[in-house]
Amino acid sequence: MKKIQAGVLYALASSLIFSIMNILVKATSSTLPSIEIVFFRSVIGLVILFFIMKQRKISFSKRNRKILVLRGVLGGAYMIAYFMALSKLPLLDTMVLVNLSPIFVFIFSMVFLKESLPKGLLPVVAIVMTGVLLTLSPWSFESFGWTALLGIGAASFLVVQRRVFVT
Repeated sequence: MKKIQAGVLYALASSLIFSIMNILVKATSSTLPSIEIVFFRSVIGLVILFFIMKQRKISFSKRNRKILVLRGVLGGAYMIAYFMALSKLPLLDTMVLVNLSPIFVFIFSMVFLKESLPKGLLPVVAIVMTGVLLTLSPWSFESFGWTALLGIGAASFLVVQRRVFVT
């Protein structure tokens, strides 16, 4: 039971920290370009991970380096698209678009892996897409255009980076 409680606390802390990061990115994007924000966020993350690896005596992986590099490139592309979307779109719209990544799992599995969708999933996808359209307020046209493609791109990079290239 204590492991479950710790897991819940970690999940809550993670959500809080990422929410704070989103707010800080949104606030600083008016004065700094998105690429610089990505750079500094990556450097801070690298330093933290380096100290954690050193403390726990974890060495760098020597297996599947090509896939690890590709995963890093896709992760970087995700972060650039995500932070650019955060800087250009309202926060809610960015969150809605980026959280479409589970839908892309189904789309990519159909297109690239030639898998068929489970029965009853198509109406669920239609309901989700309707909810997205209603949330984004298509009649105001504020979030439609190339900036919305940044959020959609971030969602698709996230899927490919995290779900396909598991090492």
